[in-house]
Amino acid sequence: MSLSLTKNLLTTSFLVGVILSFSIQVVAAKYSYDLGYDFRYGVHTVGRADTATHRHTIEYDQKAEYNNQWSSILGVRAEVEAAYAAAPDRYANTDVLKYESQNFFPKDNYIQYKDGRFRARAGYQQIVWGEAFGLYYADIVNPKDYRNAGLGDLSRNRLDSPLVNLQWINSNSSWQALYIPKPMFSLLPSTGSDFNLFQLPATAPAIPVTIDRNPDKIPSQGEYGFRYSQQINGFDFSLFYLNYYDRTPVYQVSTLFVPALSLKATPDYKRLQSAGATVTVDFDGFLVRSELVQHLNREYNTYNGTTVSSDKSDELVYVVGLDLPPSDKWQVGFQYSESRLKNASWLLRKSTQSTIAGHIGKTFRNDIAFDSIMTYYTSDSSQLLQASISTPLSSQSEVAIGVDRFDGDTGTELGRFKNASRAWVSFKTLLKK
Repeated sequence: MSLSLTKNLLTTSFLVGVILSFSIQVVAAKYSYDLGYDFRYGVHTVGRADTATHRHTIEYDQKAEYNNQWSSILGVRAEVEAAYAAAPDRYANTDVLKYESQNFFPKDNYIQYKDGRFRARAGYQQIVWGEAFGLYYADIVNPKDYRNAGLGDLSRNRLDSPLVNLQWINSNSSWQALYIPKPMFSLLPSTGSDFNLFQLPATAPAIPVTIDRNPDKIPSQGEYGFRYSQQINGFDFSLFYLNYYDRTPVYQVSTLFVPALSLKATPDYKRLQSAGATVTVDFDGFLVRSELVQHLNREYNTYNGTTVSSDKSDELVYVVGLDLPPSDKWQVGFQYSESRLKNASWLLRKSTQSTIAGHIGKTFRNDIAFDSIMTYYTSDSSQLLQASISTPLSSQSEVAIGVDRFDGDTGTELGRFKNASRAWVSFKTLLKK
């Protein structure tokens, strides 16, 4: 028997052995399944009371445990939004009807290996580095779904990214290393959406703007980051660093003359480095949280009175919050945050933006729950109220009603979405096995 043939036989035998071993593990694995359905219907509360949302969402999650070391997660989400077709006077001939009526998202889809203190995950995942409510601060790894301005559950709006996640977990500390081979970017509202984020200043000429969803050149270089966490007697802190592409783009604006004079805004994603820290301290039930992030040479859109371009500035973001001790099932928290830009004379925003936020929740008899978040921009007096009441129909389903109310002058951070204010009702059910 020749050496090459021997090698081929050995290689084939090894591959067959691996496949058979994996197949046996898969057959012998322990599986669990979740199937969820979510329906939400809402109407605008400012201006004409037409349909604001009419969304049906189906989610599937599967967990498999092959042995003490290997496991996997499979999750998908599909949604249909019928509001845009139901209100043709509001959304006809816009990109929002074309791009946001049907969507499919991967959820957690990864395989995990763990051995003692070491854990490795590869696949679509969510990485949470911050715990503030209302807005994202240190939560910089995953892109976000901003089609509805980030309303609702932050974990639902956080989009899974394909990455390699390595962790070394000790009793009071941990190290984490991330590698993201394919950059992913935040999902932004389309032209015609209630939550269109890209708007020219009020001083700009009244020219229609079409927003492209995809950049002319898609970034392809990998991203990487590190995080160290330490716990000492109720004091938790972490340090982190991420070298990546900004999840939110700057826009390159060009002029179109056919079929009529208009502007086209094309997204452009820039490389970014961010470093920061988080601290959480428990003072006898009073929980103090803080996050600090330094973005280096972050690029922003500028407007000089005639043209839209971009320039760079360092940005410092910090947030400090206090959660009061739970009392009679009440949950109360307060939060102050600030964003400071080093160079701001040329920006489309103020150099310092600060917000005050409050969270109040209460669980009543029969598990009826009230939840509310109030966000107030002190720099322009705009505000957002998110409030809901939910009640369980069974152990696996619930119904809820709520409001999302934007207020403020036109052109302010939250006031520009005033016409998107809405009242809604939802139904959720979850089947488990």
